[in-house]
Amino acid sequence: MKNKRTRLLSVIAIITIFNGVLSVIYSFPSFALKTSLKQGGLTVSDQVTITRVQPNSPAEQAQLLKDDVIDAVNSQKISSTEQFIDLINSLVGQEITITYKRAGSSYSNRLIPRINPPLSEGKVGIEIINRGVEKKPVYEIIPRAIIRSYMGYEESPFFKSVYLAIPSEYTIINFDKTFHRLQNLVVGFITIVIGIGLWRLKKWAYFGFIGATIYSVLWFLFYLISSQPWTYINLAFLANISGIAIMFIFIAYSVIIAIQICFTFYVYKQKKLFHA
Repeated sequence: MKNKRTRLLSVIAIITIFNGVLSVIYSFPSFALKTSLKQGGLTVSDQVTITRVQPNSPAEQAQLLKDDVIDAVNSQKISSTEQFIDLINSLVGQEITITYKRAGSSYSNRLIPRINPPLSEGKVGIEIINRGVEKKPVYEIIPRAIIRSYMGYEESPFFKSVYLAIPSEYTIINFDKTFHRLQNLVVGFITIVIGIGLWRLKKWAYFGFIGATIYSVLWFLFYLISSQPWTYINLAFLANISGIAIMFIFIAYSVIIAIQICFTFYVYKQKKLFHA
């Protein structure tokens, strides 16, 4: 029986180490790194980029092209799609000067925003997105893309453009105030250390194991009751079968963790590891 208990504790230690490794892997910003390398630079959110130019539109006549970055309108600096749209709406029927960047060079052209544009084309006739690329060499892209992701600058696919609401292959970037990637990285390494400590029957590892398991339960509970738009589970679902099933899984998960803590305590006590 004693050997079986020791083997089971070893299994718990291995599972703990494995969970830590998964947390570290999950924290890695693979999408941001892949996107940055593919586009040859870091995605920035303070640029307005043209993603499509409508035929026979003022934009086409002004020789604007896809991937041009709008820098200014009538010398007024542009840093968001909302700002550009509001400014264009206030200048319909008037000749304006659009300054834009293309392949690192700056250009300026004139056009007149349409008062009554065709349906879904916009007054200028372009599709835009709040996104740009800060070009960097590869040796700078890799560390900077990884570091800034852990610092909360989260990149994700953007499937709907602002002006025409059609699918797009561009990405957006937002600031993740919870620093979830950094949290997963730190918690992952701590969990790995705790798992190694359990394998070696260290007393501190037991208390660390309790802390880590309580954290995981609270983390699960937080996302269960969260009302954030990116959360898959919230209290609104608890009234239906799916919500009940999810609650059952949560309760079962908590019970399993409690059993692991109790069993680990039993083994440690049997080996008199809590004595000075």
